[in-house]
Amino acid sequence: MTQADTTKMLEALRRGERRAQENFLRRYAPRVFSIAWRMLSNQLDAEELTQDVMVQALQSIDTYDPARASLATWLDRIAYSRALNVIDKQRRRPRPLDIDTDSMSHTLCGQPPDLSGEPPPELIDLLERAIPTLSPADQTLLHLFYFDRQPLADIAYITGMTTGTIATRLHRIRQRLRDIINKLRNQ
Repeated sequence: MTQADTTKMLEALRRGERRAQENFLRRYAPRVFSIAWRMLSNQLDAEELTQDVMVQALQSIDTYDPARASLATWLDRIAYSRALNVIDKQRRRPRPLDIDTDSMSHTLCGQPPDLSGEPPPELIDLLERAIPTLSPADQTLLHLFYFDRQPLADIAYITGMTTGTIATRLHRIRQRLRDIINKLRNQ
């Protein structure tokens, strides 16, 4: 969607045009659901949060400032904040793994990763087992940066953190993942 298209849609949304609302929902609800699903890991909760975020966005569209962030990033921020609120209310915590801390290693695979192609299937399997052990907020940071390829500035806007804090958290998350993966490999 071009900037001109986004501007036209925003004007129509501010006038309350139903067709613009439908287009807005069709375009952005899947993105909001993706964040909600990653953070909440429950389809019903993610669907409810998506509905709440989209209604809130439509009701507060006048507060959106395109100079601060793209419309998608603005919605990501609302979804992220609402998901954290849900997590706090439900007091969800990641399920801890029974990991032997005496055999931790400081390398992910024992060798530098091969970035020229697909990661080895063993590493993919280990990551699929390790990532769910992280907190929902840490999982979301990983997804936003590595899978959605969001720039740090956008993630900072979404989360309300500084880019330096995000970079530090990503570094620590990678360290935790290395440790968890090494424990899984030694089981």
